[in-house]
Amino acid sequence: MDGFVLLWLLFNTKTGKCILGFLVVSALVYTLGWWTIAVVIVLIAIMAGFYLDEHRIEKREKREREEL
Repeated sequence: MDGFVLLWLLFNTKTGKCILGFLVVSALVYTLGWWTIAVVIVLIAIMAGFYLDEHRIEKREKREREEL
């Protein structure tokens, strides 16, 4: 019965969710390798760059429409 209490704590508290997240990340790093961290960071940076570029273009178009 004590196991159920621990599972409840892991899934229903902020600390438990942090512990689960850390375990999932460490399992992924362990199975896929450390190089995946660099690849994921680069992919996130590329996606953020595209998003920011689109946002900048939309703001410029909106400003141009307002000027007209």
